[in-house]
Parts: sequence; structure tokens; C-alpha cells
Amino acid sequence: MSSNTITWFVIADGGHARIMAHGPAGYAPISALDSISASLDSHDLGGERPGRGVESVGATRHAIEPRVDRHQKAKLDFATAVAEVINDPTSDSAFGELVLVAPAKIATAIKSGLNGRAQTKLVGEYHKDLCKLGEADLRERLSQIPRTRLT
Repeated sequence: MSSNTITWFVIADGGHARIMAHGPAGYAPISALDSISASLDSHDLGGERPGRGVESVGATRHAIEPRVDRHQKAKLDFATAVAEVINDPTSDSAFGELVLVAPAKIATAIKSGLNGRAQTKLVGEYHKDLCKLGEADLRERLSQIPRTRLT
């Protein structure tokens, strides 16, 4: 079976991802990824308050760095890790087309982490969280996603 006839569907949210292949034989699971930080509480991800500093002129205090939503950062870091799996040289020859199925922010983060070759294979995006669907429901939803070259 040629890799040009295989479409990879990357189904992701901020903490979980599944890669499903679709080809002449139908759908088949390729891999599943889970973020270690997906189930952690905020205090386990790091401090909520930024460091403080004092200006050398006057006694003005200010935050050294802007406030960061640690859960959002962990989700975006996970999206980057998903992109690295897609970019892996062994993955490159495994599929001819790529469809991202993820909430908009996560899909954008994955897309920005894709290398040029993977981006040329991107044929669709569906901005929904389908990670919690069972196999049968997921296959039905994936079959309804339109595919068109995006680049």
C-alpha cells in the first residue's frame, strides 16, 4: 500500500492525541499520546505568581515576567510534541495526506510546529474535540471531514 493513499488523522486536545490512518483497508489506529501534565493541578505545574523585582531608580516594584496560564502552556507544549511525532522522518513516508482534528488553539499550535514537508501534506482541519469519542463514532465523524489541500 502506497503512503500516498494513506491519510493520517491527528485527533488531539490539550492532553491527549490519537493518530488514525485511513487507506484502502479502512481506518487503523497508529499511536496514542498522553501528556504527563494533563492531569496535574496548577500548583504541581509551578508557581502562579511571577517573580518580583525592584527598579534601581526609586522603590518601584514590578513583575519580572508576565503572568502565564500554566495549564495553557502545558497544552501548547503538548501540541508541539504531537507535531514532532508527525515530523519524525519515519512518519514522513507513512502518509500522503494529513488532517488535524483539534480545538482551534491546539490545531494552530500543532500546525505551527509542523515542518515544511508535513505542512504540504495538510489537507484538512476540523476544530472540534473528538478525543473522547469511541472508535465507531470517531470513524463516522472522520469520514465526514472534507479534505482539500490547504497549502
